[in-house]
Amino acid sequence: VGGLTHTEQKAHFALWCMLASPLMLGNDPRTMSKATLSILKAPEILAISQDPLGLQAKKVYKEGQASIWVKPLADGRMAALLFNEGSEPMDISLVFG
Repeated sequence: VGGLTHTEQKAHFALWCMLASPLMLGNDPRTMSKATLSILKAPEILAISQDPLGLQAKKVYKEGQASIWVKPLADGRMAALLFNEGSEPMDISLVFG
């Protein structure tokens, strides 16, 4: 879809969900792959997008091409996105404490 790999599609959709953005399809749903449909229907990520608190994630860390985004949720929990902004694979970790 749009020249994105499956991994890039997942990362792209996760970031939009963390930002509480309106979710609209930019493709023809009649011809989308099962893999793309599974990304768009992932209940865990949709729950973060549709959280009733309605707040956007904030970038709380950036080093090189690595960034960490955090979004407060209505039930008091936090959602975190560890995001590779580059094109090369990398390890990103988050320590809870």
